[in-house]
Amino acid sequence: TFKKAVKNATGFVVKYQIKGKKKVYTKTYKSNKKVTKVIKKLQSNKKYTVKVRAYIKSGNKIAYSKWTKAKTVKIK
Repeated sequence: TFKKAVKNATGFVVKYQIKGKKKVYTKTYKSNKKVTKVIKKLQSNKKYTVKVRAYIKSGNKIAYSKWTKAKTVKIK
């Protein structure tokens, strides 16, 4: 769950990775109506760091907001 900081956002980009690993996963959501997303197929008993940023698409141009601070989440 994240706060909707950009009112006119076209969508959101979520970046996550297992803490201490180099591989980064990215998911793009094209809707700005929901601010709750479920990421499936995560490994249990691992800590993940998660970041979110909004984007606005205008014609052929895309403007991104800054990344949020990284939040660490432990998967049960």
